[in-house]
Amino acid sequence: MSLEITVVSAKDLKDVNLFTTMDVYAVVSIVSMIREHGTAQRTPVDKDCGSSPEWNYSMKFNIEEALAQPNGFYLYFRLKSDRRLLGDKEIGDVMVPIKELLDHNNGNEKVKSYDVKTPFGWGKGKLEKKGILNFSYKFGEKFENPVPQPTGTYKFGDLFEKPVPQLRRTYKFREEKFEKLVPQPRVPAAGPAMNKDKHRKKKKSSSESDCICCFEFNFDSD
Repeated sequence: MSLEITVVSAKDLKDVNLFTTMDVYAVVSIVSMIREHGTAQRTPVDKDCGSSPEWNYSMKFNIEEALAQPNGFYLYFRLKSDRRLLGDKEIGDVMVPIKELLDHNNGNEKVKSYDVKTPFGWGKGKLEKKGILNFSYKFGEKFENPVPQPTGTYKFGDLFEKPVPQLRRTYKFREEKFEKLVPQPRVPAAGPAMNKDKHRKKKKSSSESDCICCFEFNFDSD
């Protein structure tokens, strides 16, 4: 199903700039405890707004209701101060369980307000309040088809049912490499080489015969 969000405004934000008035924007995404899901979206920068920015900026996300029901997915807001010279500075963040929004869903648009807490402080003890964020939300129509799995990933069961293509190519490469390393048996010399040896033996026996004849001739003359 689709989730339509309108980031309305914030107030009483902690000023993280030392000398200039804050220019504030918000980054919104769908996250779980493991990773971010989909592409993050951001509001325009509200110039010279200080601690009370206003955006009234709408955005839409696609979520799978079956995955959001176990209370493992969150609507994540990050408020930042836009600073060109020193780099953007975190002001605070808001994490809203998607299940909480689904439980109060009646098809109409609802306005919610949540405390802005210390950035990246979730699960690390007491959080410092740094203002209030106001937004509205509305769920759209449900999708008939399930959300497709991201490209290049495997379901848990696929690890046992399907071989990983990369491993198969690596194994084949090793086989080819092994075959090249095995020395090939040498083939005996061809026929002409053997005939040459016979010719040498024959020539040698002929020379020995000549020597014997010469010896016998000298013996008879004496």
